Amino acid sequence: MDKKLFTHLLSKPSTVAAFLRCLSEIETAGATWIVAAPAEFWTTDLHQHALDELRHAKRLGDLVRKFRVDGPAKVQADLEDRWCRATASYLKQLLSSAYRRVPKDATPAEHMLYLYAGLALAVERRLMKIYPTLAKQAHQPEVRELATQLIAEEKTHLSLVTRTIKTNGFEKHAEVIVEIEERLAQKWFEILTRSPETEAKNEIKFSTSFSGTRLPVLSF
Repeated sequence: MDKKLFTHLLSKPSTVAAFLRCLSEIETAGATWIVAAPAEFWTTDLHQHALDELRHAKRLGDLVRKFRVDGPAKVQADLEDRWCRATASYLKQLLSSAYRRVPKDATPAEHMLYLYAGLALAVERRLMKIYPTLAKQAHQPEVRELATQLIAEEKTHLSLVTRTIKTNGFEKHAEVIVEIEERLAQKWFEILTRSPETEAKNEIKFSTSFSGTRLPVLSF
């Protein structure tokens, strides 16, 4: 990933804490989307995937609290609020895009699999670009260690999702969602690297309106 971007995100404890909180919320959203699957479609693999995502979110959150020591509390709160709103908007638009691209004639089972395949692949691919960079570039040994541990589990998740996609012939659908995620992630990173002053002047937002920092909920 862009070295300049991560130089900014990892430049001081306050930005590290804010970025880790964004990652924690992405992991939480992933678990929420998986748990939304109807009970009749629930599997041991889905259960483990959701459990892993929640554990990742918790461990990232623990580090957020540890690194909230750089500067006034209000400055830190404002930074996290801005970045979390950008993260939630990125997730909401990704979810909306995945919904719109499920074939109208899909059965309930296919509907669930389309959403799981596209969303999980896109998010897991994103995290597998972020965590290896954190493992190499983060100044804090705790961040490098956690990122290294998360990489192993994310590889397992990617294998599971890839297998699901191939088994059900969803390759083209998943590719479309991944391409959409790439564009949304670029906008997300642009906001994270923007100064508060520049953000206020430009008022650049995602095309999907969003209010607050509540993460999008998936319902099949």
